Amino acid sequence: MRQARRWWLLLGVLGALALAPRAAEAQEFDLGAGADYWTVSPGMGLFTFGLDVLWRVAPNFQLGLKPGFLLTTSSEIPAGIPLDFKARLTAGTVYVDGFVGPWFFFKGDVVRLHAGMGAGLRFGRLLLGAEVSYLSPGATF
Repeated sequence: MRQARRWWLLLGVLGALALAPRAAEAQEFDLGAGADYWTVSPGMGLFTFGLDVLWRVAPNFQLGLKPGFLLTTSSEIPAGIPLDFKARLTAGTVYVDGFVGPWFFFKGDVVRLHAGMGAGLRFGRLLLGAEVSYLSPGATF
């Protein structure tokens, strides 16, 4: 009988430890906003305005989304909504981004593929860099 009581006591203590509340851990994420001008062709430029939402999934590695709004200098395609899925790798003050996603236009080719990469430097909360990408049917800089 004493042996059974010890086992129940041990199981009770282990169960209490398993169900005990853990220390709170903050979810690390970055929220940013930006504006870009893209040269698509001699007759068309894009102004994009977007938000970055990136979650830290490993040290120096983040995944997230970059939704936004765009305006063009072309009367054929006046506006659209870019949506990119993004990955960021950071090494000290240097960062490298990779992104891919659909861009939805309100006229003409309704959906276009956008893919590219960017790199730059981090100055505290400010990131300064450049991007090169492909927006079907051509490159953007």
